[in-house]
Amino acid sequence: MDVSQTQSALSVVEEDLKPLQLKLRAWMSTKCDLEDQIKKLDDDRNSLQSAKPGLEDECKTLRQKVEILSELYQQKEMTLQKKLSQKEYERQEREQRLSAADEKAVLASEEVKTYKQRIEEMEKELQKTERSFKNQIATHEKKIHDNWLKARAAERAIAEEKREAANLRHKLLEMTQKIAMCKMNL
Repeated sequence: MDVSQTQSALSVVEEDLKPLQLKLRAWMSTKCDLEDQIKKLDDDRNSLQSAKPGLEDECKTLRQKVEILSELYQQKEMTLQKKLSQKEYERQEREQRLSAADEKAVLASEEVKTYKQRIEEMEKELQKTERSFKNQIATHEKKIHDNWLKARAAERAIAEEKREAANLRHKLLEMTQKIAMCKMNL
């Protein structure tokens, strides 16, 4: 083979090598981008996983508060019911002993109405508080669920990125081997 044929063959190989070099550079750039994305997804997943226990604790605390408020409400209701029963009993006794004292009976009746109103107000307030806590619990449970979904999506994305990186490494190895074979044939 003479020099001109060798130079011609070398020039053809170099021309064939240029697109491969461009592809290699593009692949290296893509690889760096994918590694950055994988790192970001890992960071996001770690952040979500670290936030999850705090939200679960907060949810547990809110549930405990609802239970405590329910117990307090029941205690207050029982106390008011006892007072109401006592007042009713006293009023009935007064009516039996003092049938002429109609004014006192009216006053006792007014007190009973007042206590009933207070009980109704407390029940409404407790219902409002329970609704508020239930809404907070629902919000936190939704956040926990959303964070779990994001973590799952991040894990799937990482797995996909790793598969893509493995494919690209395999293609790079094949290209490197082809280039080496071309050089050896020269």
